[in-house]
Amino acid sequence: MSNSRFTARLGSSTTDEPECLFLKGETGTGKTTIFRSYAQEYPRKETPIGTVVPVLYVTIPSPATVKTVVTKLLWELGDPAYDKGTIGSQTIRLIWG
Repeated sequence: MSNSRFTARLGSSTTDEPECLFLKGETGTGKTTIFRSYAQEYPRKETPIGTVVPVLYVTIPSPATVKTVVTKLLWELGDPAYDKGTIGSQTIRLIWG
């Protein structure tokens, strides 16, 4: 799939919900290449009110639990207290910043 088709397909949402993509495949099939190509077009941006992260790449640890997934997402977003709090409080930070 060309990168322009990939971008067009993901960028077609008209809702406030974020677009999500799950890439899974055998080693050497191009998952990282696809991600890097796509993410390069949408870099993180610093604004007066915070950092905008249009593309977030996360490798989920195994075995995955709600706690490990939320903690990993907060880590990748740069939350200084990524591993602090209950699952509920971490989820609130994840959603509302």
